[in-house]
Amino acid sequence: MNMLWIDTIRLILIVICHAFSLCILSDPKPSIKHPKLMWSAFAVALFAGGMMIIYPSGGFTSTTAFITYFIYTITCLMLFMLASNGPPKRNLFTFALYSAYFVLTAIISELIAKIYGLGPIAQALIRTAFSALLIILVKLKLRSIFRKYTEDIANGWGRLSIFAVLSTIAVSVLSLTGMFFIADSNIYIVLMSVFSIHVIASFMLVFLIITLLNDRNTLQREKAQEELLLSEFEAENDFINNAIRYRHDLKHHDAVLLDFLNEGKTEEAIAYLEEHSASIDKTKIQIYSPHIIFNALLRTYARRCMENNISFSADAPIPNEIDIPLISISIIFGNLLENAFEAARKAEKPFIRISAEFDGGKLKAKVHNSMAGSIIWERGIPSSTKKNGGTGIRSAIATLDKHGGMLRMKQEGAVFLSEVIIPCSITAE
Repeated sequence: MNMLWIDTIRLILIVICHAFSLCILSDPKPSIKHPKLMWSAFAVALFAGGMMIIYPSGGFTSTTAFITYFIYTITCLMLFMLASNGPPKRNLFTFALYSAYFVLTAIISELIAKIYGLGPIAQALIRTAFSALLIILVKLKLRSIFRKYTEDIANGWGRLSIFAVLSTIAVSVLSLTGMFFIADSNIYIVLMSVFSIHVIASFMLVFLIITLLNDRNTLQREKAQEELLLSEFEAENDFINNAIRYRHDLKHHDAVLLDFLNEGKTEEAIAYLEEHSASIDKTKIQIYSPHIIFNALLRTYARRCMENNISFSADAPIPNEIDIPLISISIIFGNLLENAFEAARKAEKPFIRISAEFDGGKLKAKVHNSMAGSIIWERGIPSSTKKNGGTGIRSAIATLDKHGGMLRMKQEGAVFLSEVIIPCSITAE
């Protein structure tokens, strides 16, 4: 078999590896109805372009290898960035990480081929096996792990994308130049192996940094929820103290009212009663739920809604003894209520309605709120134009996942519905 046929087979395998790997790694935009078909057509175009480069030379040379590699890298990057949903910086980081993986597996494949005396086609098949392994791992577990630790990469962590790009360029240039210009293949393999270990260690360090940053942000969100609850409890105490004071002073009000009546000042008595009734209403302590955290959150947003002329109603007979941690309740429903409040503020007829119950070993809750316009969905959650937008919902979803719960969201005309189901039970007293 001549070199052109060998390189053609290698090119086909490389194209298949790229197309299928990037198709699995990408999170297609909702507008792309058939992503697999799109990437298959792209693979055909890549192969045609590669053949136009290597065919005149009778196969890969140092020049055609460089040209093919960088044309493939640029075109794959462009399509990946255009077709993938989510933050562009995270997509760039994903592509750079994949490119580094592809180059490193090529080095490992060459090392294996060198040890066992395998030919170029066998070496290409080993690289294909590495791509298949990546696809399987992404399908099974890596996708959720990667999303979890890179979800906030667009929110101040963009420099990590620069690191990934520079690492990929360095690996690419060194591997390609070494392949053609280092005469002793043993020296080449040793140098690239050492460099590969360094790059892998660097990426592991980056993921460690991302993990620490992610955990820190989670702790900050939980602290913010705790501060919200403490603020509500303080407000609750203020209301109680005011109520006690008003009731303590009730005998004085009775004396004033009696004096008006004794002197026949009926109109003054009526005006005084109206003013006094309004002041008593302010001390009313509304109970929305027996659950202490649920009730605190509902009271907080009831007060905010009243201040912003938003109609608010809640019915949440959730027992205080359910075995869901208080902080989890706070994170889940605090974020849902915050989103509902922000959306309702922009609606023509603003309202928020909450219903919740403990039924059959499950906490079931629904949050209805008015809204304006149409939702743009991004990976199953409403997109946001706010800086760091969507973080709260993602935090709620992550907390729900810990407890085996689920969140369903949908738009029904001018109404948005969030529905939560969490398995739980009543703890023994």
